[in-house]
Amino acid sequence: MDKNLFIRLTFAVHRVIEKLPKEELRDRIENLANDILADLVCLKPAAEKLKELDSYFEAAKEKNFINPINFLILKKEYAKIRERFGKEEDKLSVVKPGFPARQETIFQAVSSNGKTRLSDLVGLLPSVHRRTLLRDVDKLVSSGAIVRNGDGRGTYYRPNGIHKNTT
Repeated sequence: MDKNLFIRLTFAVHRVIEKLPKEELRDRIENLANDILADLVCLKPAAEKLKELDSYFEAAKEKNFINPINFLILKKEYAKIRERFGKEEDKLSVVKPGFPARQETIFQAVSSNGKTRLSDLVGLLPSVHRRTLLRDVDKLVSSGAIVRNGDGRGTYYRPNGIHKNTT
């Protein structure tokens, strides 16, 4: 899924809830939509937050401040994301506690993409030096979390499925 889609959807939530009176429900929806955006952009599982946002949409819809069709559209778009990431969360659940956050992000990117080059990871984590990413990838390969295929410029990484965490 496209990160721009997540951003546009979050902006849509903000536009729709502008019509809600300033209260706790509006703040909760706004904060949760922002948290979900951050999780999705970082490829973190967000299923529980998506369910919680859905319940807030229902509560806001019941207050009748906004046309219910707006919430229906938002719910439909978030359901698509939940369905897509629900399948991927099953794959991502093999990550065990102990991976540093950056390595977990790398593992999740490789798991969701299926086939990832180092240049893809540099684009995902532009503030991290290429050599540091290579060391992190090497640790994930040695732990069995991902598999290296090829050599040199043709090298790509793919998920291994089941692994032991040795970090």
